[in-house]
Amino acid sequence: MIEADEYDTAFFDKRPKFMHYRPCGAALNNLEFDHADIYANVGEIARQFHYLLRTIPPDGRIAARAGNENILRAMEMGVYTPVDFFGDADCGEVRWRWRMDGGMMEVLDFGEMRARFSPPLAGAMNRDNVLAALALADWAGAGVEQAGEFLGDFSAPLRRMQFLGEWGGIRIYDDFAHHPTAYAETIRALREENPGRRVIAVFEPRSNTMKAGVFRGTLRDSLSGADVVVGCESGAEWSLAEALGDGGDAVADANAALARILEIAREGDCILLMSNGAFGGLPRKVSDALKQRTETKARKR
Repeated sequence: MIEADEYDTAFFDKRPKFMHYRPCGAALNNLEFDHADIYANVGEIARQFHYLLRTIPPDGRIAARAGNENILRAMEMGVYTPVDFFGDADCGEVRWRWRMDGGMMEVLDFGEMRARFSPPLAGAMNRDNVLAALALADWAGAGVEQAGEFLGDFSAPLRRMQFLGEWGGIRIYDDFAHHPTAYAETIRALREENPGRRVIAVFEPRSNTMKAGVFRGTLRDSLSGADVVVGCESGAEWSLAEALGDGGDAVADANAALARILEIAREGDCILLMSNGAFGGLPRKVSDALKQRTETKARKR
């Protein structure tokens, strides 16, 4: 299984990357507006998803999130492959659902429990991803009952809530999140994994869509799950300070963000760094600075 999206392939090939893959099966987990440098509206993106669906053979399979209006919009343009809906929304006949029982994830197939295991990553968004993958795996002949065995040695991709270390009781995470939905879901997942800890969310609006300010009206709400918010103005073509209001601090760049983090971080905190770029090396700088501060304090005792 590979991940693909609707972003263009190259400067000389403006087709979405996923149009090159010719899959026999596909999981559609989310469809919302992004990539404003390429698409004028979400309808244009939905049409690209429709083109993808047209490439899947009639004997293939589509696992589609129930209740996502934009996914349904793409499918209403024409789909010729059997569809299994997954999720919690009421949308036709939902086949696959998950529920948590303590720390165990249970997978339900038309209401019948097919698997029970410890999920490899925290957060509802990650459990949704697992469910979509298992739906396709079951269609391909790999029984869902073995899900725990399949996922036992799963290693998350880098920069997906990647744990960088803990210094002085402060945990540091690096994440590729660059869209308001991803900000909100990542913060929620981090809280689930670190109950009772204060969350400091640090981000930069680096994608072309974010730089243009398309989502500035939803930015504050998407970050409201964090206790402290620090945003880097670098690259933004609009006022980050105005968008955040009293919901966070806007600083000039990564170095200013580092100084602010060192000023406010305390034992028991989680620092979540979110960017789809190098972020001026901030994740490593934060880790190194907190390590040095911790070691310096230890030597003074």
